[in-house]
Amino acid sequence: SDEDYLSILVKIAMSSIEDLTKRVEALELELKELKEEERWKPIEGLWDYQISSKGRIVKYDGTAPKIGVTAGGYRRVFLAGKDYKLHRLLAQAFIPNPENKPEVDHIDGDRKNNALSNLRWATRSENQRNRKKQRNNTSDYTGVSFHKRDGKWQAQIKVDGKRKHLGYFHTKEEAAAVYEEAARKEFGEFFRET
Repeated sequence: SDEDYLSILVKIAMSSIEDLTKRVEALELELKELKEEERWKPIEGLWDYQISSKGRIVKYDGTAPKIGVTAGGYRRVFLAGKDYKLHRLLAQAFIPNPENKPEVDHIDGDRKNNALSNLRWATRSENQRNRKKQRNNTSDYTGVSFHKRDGKWQAQIKVDGKRKHLGYFHTKEEAAAVYEEAARKEFGEFFRET
């Protein structure tokens, strides 16, 4: 019917507007960072090298080592014969780590996006909370899988290495809603929309 068609068009338009809004916000943040003045600091333990707040590296003689990409998608650089991930060097130089957390998390999940505003220190557990959906996921939702024996969708969440069962549901959407509520509560700033 015409009403159903109109309802579908409105949903598509709203989805497109939300997507455009997110893209504009990301571009505004990127533009703000581009306008910021580039700062340079020596790389601790590699005093022949400096790193900039924009992720550039130079040796004191003016040469710049080549920055490549690992098989896992991280930007990397070889300095003094050793392989370093660029996001770790940036965080060590520019992001305070008062809690001495061991890992650097890419907030948006993009391993190539090493903008300082996209990096934060994290524990292993916190970093795992911000993971993308697994490739072998068949439900299209994080934390949701089909339980064959019961013929229902189950939701479960892993917190600090312990798996917690959240229940069985008739639809994967119901299970996903319960997972999302639990994940928002448990993961806080490390929660990722799926």
